[in-house]
Amino acid sequence: MNSGAIGRQILRELALGVFSQFDKTYPGRGLDSFTGDASLDHPMAYALYASSAHMLGFQKEAEAACQWLCENALRPNGEVGWGLPFEWDAFADGSPNPVDTIYGITTALCVRALLDTDYGLPKAEAALENYLRYAVPTPHGLFFSYSSQPDDAKSVFNVTSMLAGQYARLGHILGRADFIEAAHAAAKDIIAHRQEHSSGYFWSYSTEIAQPNDSVHAAYTVQGLIELQAWLAMDLQVSRCLLYLREFFRKGEAFEFARHESLKPIKRQQKARLWGIGMLLHVACSVRDTPLKKLALRWIRQNLEADTPLQSDAAFLPRHQSHLVFGLARAAVQEPPSYRIKKPHIVSLTTSDVGNNARALKSAQAARKAGFRATIIGIGHGETVQQFKIDDIDIILAPSPVSHLKDSLAWPDNPTKRQLWLQAEELVARIAPLVDIVKPDLLHSHDGIGLRVGAAMTRRVAANGRPVFWIHDQHTGSSSDISAHAKTLRQYEHRYLRQVDRLISDSATRAAELQHLYHLKRAPSVIYDAPISQSTSSEMPDVRSALGLSTQDLLVILVGSVERAQDGELILKAVSDLPTIHLCLIGDSNHNDKLLKLARKLRMSERFHLFAQTPADQIVSFIRTADIGIEVCTENALPNNIFVYLQAGLPSAISDAVSTSEIVKRHGIGHLFEHGNIDSCKTAIQKALEEKSQLKDAITNELRQEYCWEHQAQKLSAIYYSLLRSTASSKSILLTSNPGAVAEDNEHLGIVGKQPPTVPCDFYFDPTVPGDRAGVLSMLALKYDRFIIASDAKWPSIEELVALRHAGKEVTNSDGTLPEMTLLHALETKQLAADTSVLRTRWASSISVAAAVERLANTPAGKTVALFERLQRKFRSRRK
Repeated sequence: MNSGAIGRQILRELALGVFSQFDKTYPGRGLDSFTGDASLDHPMAYALYASSAHMLGFQKEAEAACQWLCENALRPNGEVGWGLPFEWDAFADGSPNPVDTIYGITTALCVRALLDTDYGLPKAEAALENYLRYAVPTPHGLFFSYSSQPDDAKSVFNVTSMLAGQYARLGHILGRADFIEAAHAAAKDIIAHRQEHSSGYFWSYSTEIAQPNDSVHAAYTVQGLIELQAWLAMDLQVSRCLLYLREFFRKGEAFEFARHESLKPIKRQQKARLWGIGMLLHVACSVRDTPLKKLALRWIRQNLEADTPLQSDAAFLPRHQSHLVFGLARAAVQEPPSYRIKKPHIVSLTTSDVGNNARALKSAQAARKAGFRATIIGIGHGETVQQFKIDDIDIILAPSPVSHLKDSLAWPDNPTKRQLWLQAEELVARIAPLVDIVKPDLLHSHDGIGLRVGAAMTRRVAANGRPVFWIHDQHTGSSSDISAHAKTLRQYEHRYLRQVDRLISDSATRAAELQHLYHLKRAPSVIYDAPISQSTSSEMPDVRSALGLSTQDLLVILVGSVERAQDGELILKAVSDLPTIHLCLIGDSNHNDKLLKLARKLRMSERFHLFAQTPADQIVSFIRTADIGIEVCTENALPNNIFVYLQAGLPSAISDAVSTSEIVKRHGIGHLFEHGNIDSCKTAIQKALEEKSQLKDAITNELRQEYCWEHQAQKLSAIYYSLLRSTASSKSILLTSNPGAVAEDNEHLGIVGKQPPTVPCDFYFDPTVPGDRAGVLSMLALKYDRFIIASDAKWPSIEELVALRHAGKEVTNSDGTLPEMTLLHALETKQLAADTSVLRTRWASSISVAAAVERLANTPAGKTVALFERLQRKFRSRRK
């Protein structure tokens, strides 16, 4: 084993030795040098423990600590941030800050932990958003106040430096120019107050306190500069700051202050505190400063091997120990931190092959372009998991469930006899392990059966401690469809649509229908399935040239496969009566052979053309030389062909479904015909051709831009951003089992029970559905901070309410506050009720049997039975 490997092993053992001393459940809980015998929860310690656990590979422990931070970030006044669990007179002026004070340094470390572990990004953003109110402009830039208290609006350099580093980091992750601007201004102010020492640069504690920083605050200041230099690409001359930090070590000893002649001798000889050593080690390893690293490690190892308490007394002080493990964990990794951006991860779920779901792929591309990580999880055709990329989008295909369903005799050859819910549950089982691996920050499910999958996955990640927001894209379905499959899909809609955080549809008509049917408070956002804008050129291939037609020949085109044979027959028959018009179908269809036979029968073989499917990124340019486009629409679906024709500058002849009528009439870009009416279709084609010039003029560049995918992608990205930045701050929800309940103006409404709501509500949940409860409470806790439980509510249970309260949520009932109760008390109360129910059932059963026997004994038949039993006993005794 080489010396480098030995070094890594020893460093990891040192780190794990300290790490193992923490309570895994409450790693930040314990004593403090300022609190006497009181054992309290210290957010700073939770944060440093989380960052350390992440570096050491204990992600579960890291996320648990971050979950505690997220659950305890909200102050009573509605602000988001972290501080101290005790009163603190920061500047010894006789006015201690209250416990609910937000401190800049603690908030910086907590935000850092959330970003290190990729957990709780919205909470991190909310905390930094909140602390902007404590930014104070200066002639050089700005500083961040020491705390949220008005009297603490002081320029303390370590606070400003550490906070500025996190503003720069999160600003780059989210593309927030205001965060980056604040970080720049803070960096300028810090540099303006830099001082020179014989060994390098240093800072005093604040603009009002001239004493040089002690070890931990000096290390904080330099750590913030390291991150500012990395994220803002500024030359802050960190190397000279590191030279100064070595002055805290002299002759094998570590001191609380570097050597300054201005310090009193007692200060110069003061020994270093544990958290200063840990922070100095972390700084050294963050930039590979080997001399400083060796100095810190030598002191730590000497004290550990000598079994010397690493603090002033033998008590475990989590704030001190967490700084030590923070430095040792960074040393054990032996790599400086990565300053690559950790982007929020948006995971799309589709229940088909990704190649057959262009909308899911375009949505993922929109997420990627907006600066997010994007993954699509779909269903493949094979028996194993497949992974590949499409345009930098990670694609993961789960094994197909069909073979397993066939082996189980649960997949009849006749599609109409298949049980859709069986397929849905198979899809859930196959997709779930993949979602566990990719760790989404936001889920985006697609289509009808995808609603069940999206609900299951959202619950799953929430139950595993990572609740995320959920978008569902519902762009198919019709209330008039009476098939068994449609009924199952409507059951899913009834059950889950009011649990989605943001619902999307591809047409205004479908959006209005969904809002009306399911009493949605907010109508689904409309994201049209428009094509990506494409450049056209006379030199590019085109349909007219490909068919060998002249410019005088009239050409009507239909793009995409014909899903129903009768739709293709309708168009073919309408065109057959217009002898000068050619019809071209561009795309593959199962009905093409049937349509060719009909064309021969109608004697229009020479005017009917079939062309292979053209790639989506070429179709607009290819069809530009046609005269008009045609489409037959179903009831509420809005086909993207109307937008393809619009992008190509072609007028349309389209059937009069509500979804298409509104767009065609509003913009005057075509003519409508009655669905199923051949004569009406023929008339619409004639009018569109006659008015082609006028209709083409209505297709302006502005209209093309409105209905191109780029514009739709901007709307979708805005939805992603708004959800990722959402917080539960000051939001209340009333939970009731009354389907007609009405909440107060400042409350959200959640209806719980088997009977679906009859009024608009924010949330609906049926707790009686098997396998549907895990994770729901965590999903709500992500969005709300106050829960009001009506007396008729069938859910949550008492122990679930206690868990909510334990998570820092305010829980009351409509009649007043709920009784204070520990989780153990709640569980025992539940068990007592269960035991009482069992005993009552047995008692009632016994009483009923006894009464029946008594009644029987007092009847003639009963007396006969009693006599027979006596004779039987007498007969047995004689035989013996």
